[in-house]
Amino acid sequence: MNHIIYYKENFDETKARFQQWWKGNSLGRPMLALSARRERPLPVDPPEPFADLTDKYTHVERQISHFRFNAAHRSYLGESFPALNVVWRLPLLAEYFGARPEYLPNTVWYERCVFDYNRDLPSLRLKPDPPLFLHHQQMLRKAVSLAEGNFFITIPDLMERLDVLSALRGAQDLCLDFFDCPELLLARLRELDDTYRMVYDTMYDIVKDPQDGGSVWIAFQVWEPGRMAKLQCDFSTLLSPDLFDEFMRPGLRRQCDEIEYCFYHLDGKAAIVHLNSILSLDKLKCLQWTPGDGQPDGGNECWLPLYEKVRAAGKGLWISLKDGTFRDAVRAADQLVRRLGPEGLYLHFLYDLTEAEGRELINYAERHWHC
Repeated sequence: MNHIIYYKENFDETKARFQQWWKGNSLGRPMLALSARRERPLPVDPPEPFADLTDKYTHVERQISHFRFNAAHRSYLGESFPALNVVWRLPLLAEYFGARPEYLPNTVWYERCVFDYNRDLPSLRLKPDPPLFLHHQQMLRKAVSLAEGNFFITIPDLMERLDVLSALRGAQDLCLDFFDCPELLLARLRELDDTYRMVYDTMYDIVKDPQDGGSVWIAFQVWEPGRMAKLQCDFSTLLSPDLFDEFMRPGLRRQCDEIEYCFYHLDGKAAIVHLNSILSLDKLKCLQWTPGDGQPDGGNECWLPLYEKVRAAGKGLWISLKDGTFRDAVRAADQLVRRLGPEGLYLHFLYDLTEAEGRELINYAERHWHC
């Protein structure tokens, strides 16, 4: 039985809204992700501290305890919901081919390990039973069991194609590979597409909701009634449009063809050059925009030309707001909704809100941000 209502009382309503959002239908207001400080925290025991960074990233029981403590103090308003990623690496697929993680307080990095393709990386097609892959499956199963249906366990951030190969090969040498060995590079990328699908399907079967097959992507607070994939290519900022189309887009198209609910995480101004190529993916549902460090947040009017192009292509649009005060964000969202309309729009407010502020925003949106 799903007990997600322990932290999110109206989750059935939230699921229904997500189903309509994926279809681009009108919801009466934009989707809203709002996490607020709970006025009356739920009863919970304080978690045992992590022993070190390795413990933080690998000890499932303590991860679950820390998450339960935090969730007991949060109110999941609007379309936000509780979920946890217990195998937090990016790109995770690189580990299965020799990349060794360096654990940092808020992220994980990899040092290059492929210096010669024939010697160090004869294939990127993974066998189903390597020990590390089996271990990650065990971590996911344990997390699902310990969550007891109170919150979701998300599919880890596998990433795809060039970002995985960049972690293995190093960005500088990978740039040279496009000219020194393009056919070998294309062959390795096609093998990696096969590996991605095998790993994804295995992990999805572990974490999917047993009632409806639903799954989540927690970084952007997205639920879907089935298989979902977050697509991206951070390495694309080093590529010309022609190289992106030749070496990256075929893998993205395959993901969109094979996985019903896909959205693209476009990260940074330098990646906008590939927007037309990304929007040409017919089965892509949505674009998630991250302006990048040093840039104004998604509520700034400078991004309106990008947003209008996304909407003209018939895609959903996910935007985060974090600059200035919460009131500044509401004013910025006013302008976005007036220009773009509420259909297919998802607004993520990254502010430390009280429950009263969160509910006030939802009421405001229902009065003013409708069709």
